[in-house]
Amino acid sequence: MYTIVSNGSVALITVAFIVFVYFVNFWWKRRRLRELGNKIPGPKALPFLGNITDMVGWTMEETLQKYLKVASLYIPTLRIWIGPRLLVVVSDPVDLENLMNNHKCLGRDGIKDLLDKYPLGDGLFLLGGEKWKYHRKVIVPTFHYNILTSFVEIFNRNAKILVKNLREGGKGRKPPKVSTF
Repeated sequence: MYTIVSNGSVALITVAFIVFVYFVNFWWKRRRLRELGNKIPGPKALPFLGNITDMVGWTMEETLQKYLKVASLYIPTLRIWIGPRLLVVVSDPVDLENLMNNHKCLGRDGIKDLLDKYPLGDGLFLLGGEKWKYHRKVIVPTFHYNILTSFVEIFNRNAKILVKNLREGGKGRKPPKVSTF
């Protein structure tokens, strides 16, 4: 007996096979990244999807609050998989300094595109490569010890004004606005 296979079935099987081969090839090429990435502490991730399922159905604020809690469990370094992309969050100042001083780490590898969707602005930490190097060279001298000590008097004066305003806040005047940010 002969079975007749339609052209549509052959095309569907061919497309499915090509997609399967693509994913197997993609998975195989990235095995070293997965091995090293999974040595960094972080929440469990699903293959191909990573931790993106943790973010579905949440508002931006809820997602941020959730990941702040998760980050506190894995201090000082946290690994998150966003789909097949590895995101490492570093909070140790020494590790951060080593990363920022390493020229191989200056590129932002598309994460900047992800962060640009949120209202974080175009600050020093979101700048890329050469632009970041230039601004870093400009700003680093302002944090020299001798320059910072010259601001102590200004800090003290403004701290006294702040304390005075906080003390007067409950005495019939409008209370001062205090925010976590």
